[in-house]
Amino acid sequence: MTISNNTVLQKMMKELQEAQIQQQHNQDITIHISKIYMLCELLLDKQESGSPLDATQQEQIAMFGEIRASKEDKHEKIDHEDANGDSIFDF
Repeated sequence: MTISNNTVLQKMMKELQEAQIQQQHNQDITIHISKIYMLCELLLDKQESGSPLDATQQEQIAMFGEIRASKEDKHEKIDHEDANGDSIFDF
């Protein structure tokens, strides 16, 4: 389950508002700040980890030096009069 950045930011704002209300109670402020800190870490970890698609692209770049086009994009159709397919074994 993916949590949107907006949801995390909303929770952070709620904790900040509660901390402002309880300014005179240091222990309560510390609890709210700790929650905000954890929410910040959640956002930072989410950005650093990347998505599975990003990891695949990075792996392709590491292996090939660039992201290669799919086989269909690189393969041009050649019209051979009576040939049926792309393989030399298609008659």
